[in-house]
Amino acid sequence: MRPCRVRIAPPLLVVALALALAGCGDEDQPPTPTPPRASDSQTRPPTAGGAAPDRPPAGPRGGRRRRPPKPPPGLKLPPGAKLPPGAVVTPEGAVIVNPPPPTRSSTSPSPGCTRGSDGRGLALPPTPGIQAERVSRDSVVIRYSFATLPDDCEPAKLKLTADVNDDTLPGTGRFIDVDAERGEATIELPDALRKADVATASALTADGRSSSAAKVQIR
Repeated sequence: MRPCRVRIAPPLLVVALALALAGCGDEDQPPTPTPPRASDSQTRPPTAGGAAPDRPPAGPRGGRRRRPPKPPPGLKLPPGAKLPPGAVVTPEGAVIVNPPPPTRSSTSPSPGCTRGSDGRGLALPPTPGIQAERVSRDSVVIRYSFATLPDDCEPAKLKLTADVNDDTLPGTGRFIDVDAERGEATIELPDALRKADVATASALTADGRSSSAAKVQIR
């Protein structure tokens, strides 16, 4: 600090001396620093990387906004939708909805030809009555019957099928000739269908008209 020299009249000596001494050496004293204001980023708690976290957008009630759930990969379903009962997803992402399995082990034949609700249209062959029984690990016997074989819708062939109800693979089967009101046929099962649990049968006329299909459990 450098010395201060003050010359002033005696009556004002006390006051002037106090003022002069108060100002001496101010240029040599460092100014008192003003503390900086904390910014918004300094008031936020740091994250693991050291940066202040961004505030998440507020939801409808002031909470954190949630993203809608994503649909399962490969499925053509809206977000949050559920698969219907019996649905199977293939490796390619397709959804196959299988019909419910039959609850009966036998059906009765229909009484005759089937026509439209107005009694007109083509005469369709009667639906056969069937039973199905597993006779070995890889074979099923289907027994069929007709109440009658009408001339205008006479069944010429039967389409018989054995299948696994809850898988996505097609069933296996065969066509047989119809030459009587009752009969039976054996279906050989490939390895992929050895767990076959349903059998179906439908009648066809010589010109290709088809009945509705009868479907039963394999006993």
